[in-house]
Amino acid sequence: MADKRLVDKLLELPYRRPIFLAHLKSTLSECSTSQIHRAVRQLMNHGEMMRIGRGVYCRVKNTRFGPLGLTESDVVAFLTCANRGVLIGYRLYNLKGISTQISKNTEVISSVVPRSVHNILNVEVRHCNIELTESIIKASELLDIARRMGSIEDFNRAAYRAYVKSVIRDIVIPDLETACDVLSLNKGKREELKDLIIGLQASDG
Repeated sequence: MADKRLVDKLLELPYRRPIFLAHLKSTLSECSTSQIHRAVRQLMNHGEMMRIGRGVYCRVKNTRFGPLGLTESDVVAFLTCANRGVLIGYRLYNLKGISTQISKNTEVISSVVPRSVHNILNVEVRHCNIELTESIIKASELLDIARRMGSIEDFNRAAYRAYVKSVIRDIVIPDLETACDVLSLNKGKREELKDLIIGLQASDG
């Protein structure tokens, strides 16, 4: 049987957001790892929590329609809200109207996810230790599209041109440099994409 005070603390955590075991261990430092594991298991057995990834859980809300956990959209919203992450890949391309191709997985780079976590539901996640801003996120999105442009399926070139025109003047070199770090680009790809963006800015001017 898990410690009741610990169980009660876990039940105070909000619904509709991921709960990272690594974060629990740091915030509940007065509790041992085995105590936390035991409390989480008890709540899972009682249908109060569910596992949504390795080291990732969520509260379960029991409704008249059945248990309600987290959706993929909830996960993406949590990881990217308040400049905490960058959405990349086909979900981004869909949002920008650049492609109608649907991918089985969603990709997010986020500062809120622990390094040990790589998947939450169908969301592929990667830890980022860089403080993100709206302009860095915008630069990261543009770079992600630019680096994969030749391989994006169902690519809508007109939508791409319209998207570039809407953001290109807002991109500055320092943010571009940081965005390269966010995407973990190698030196050759960094220079190639920076030259591309600078060229696009020149032609737009």
